[in-house]
Amino acid sequence: MPVQLHVIADNNHPIKPLDTMADWNLLALKLSARLPLPVSHALGSMSGWLASWLPIEQVHVADINLARCFPELDARTRRRLRRRSMAHLGKMVAESGRIWLRPADETLDLVCEMHNREIIEQAWGEGRGLILASPHIGCWEIAGLWCSRHFPLHSMYKPQPGPIDEIIRKSRSRGGATLVPTNPGGVRALLRALRRKEAVGILPDRAAKTGSVFAPFFGHERLTPTLASKLALRTDAPIIFVVGERLPWGRGYRLHFVPGDPEIASPDEKTAARALNQSLEKCIRMLPEQYWWTHKMFRRPPPGLKKPYKEKKT
Repeated sequence: MPVQLHVIADNNHPIKPLDTMADWNLLALKLSARLPLPVSHALGSMSGWLASWLPIEQVHVADINLARCFPELDARTRRRLRRRSMAHLGKMVAESGRIWLRPADETLDLVCEMHNREIIEQAWGEGRGLILASPHIGCWEIAGLWCSRHFPLHSMYKPQPGPIDEIIRKSRSRGGATLVPTNPGGVRALLRALRRKEAVGILPDRAAKTGSVFAPFFGHERLTPTLASKLALRTDAPIIFVVGERLPWGRGYRLHFVPGDPEIASPDEKTAARALNQSLEKCIRMLPEQYWWTHKMFRRPPPGLKKPYKEKKT
């Protein structure tokens, strides 16, 4: 029988007992929201760094991805990069409570530097709408929150299991963003928003079986989403990549704004997907240690090629 812990509310009345893993995760999230960012990042970095030495699947996946994407680096350098990357993965987990649960203004105060802000301001000023691509680099949640505070933003959202779903929904909406489902109805909502000359947010580095094509990514064919390209082609809206860099020692975040390759709007799907991946590579090479290398980005290879993550670790 699981141990039950009653959390006492402010009015000294107990709320429901914590007897599931979801309840414990929710409690940990709320407690982490009270920690100063330097403390959260220090704890997260230590946890991720220690995990990078264990024989776990995330380490195996990261090693395969880094070997594929950076063959010019020797094995020792790639291992150091993997350890730094997993330290940032730990920071991402540890900072989530503060990013999701604190007031929007307080969270945005953590953005203390911006690089090339004039790029996004110029693109918005053209009056053609705006496609904002936020890859899984650094703190993409704070990048999205900043964008939702500065533009009428619509972005896709896939429901998450358990009570975390409500937390993420409220967090991403509190800056003013409108969340739409990850289905054809959601795509139509994004298209309507762009035609109203508003902004939409997309993930440029997550692909589904449908709405994707194979295109080169760090020299390997990768299933690449076509949504951003189709939206850009149909509306003539510019695409800007937004990256939330974590600064050292929990000092906050620096936002980077990077213009997407114009060929992302090409009517040829292969050309457009190649241009999208080239823009994504450019962002990753800026901060390779802050990218999400534990994600199985090559899990669906082209026909005839074996799945790389089935390989035995050497």
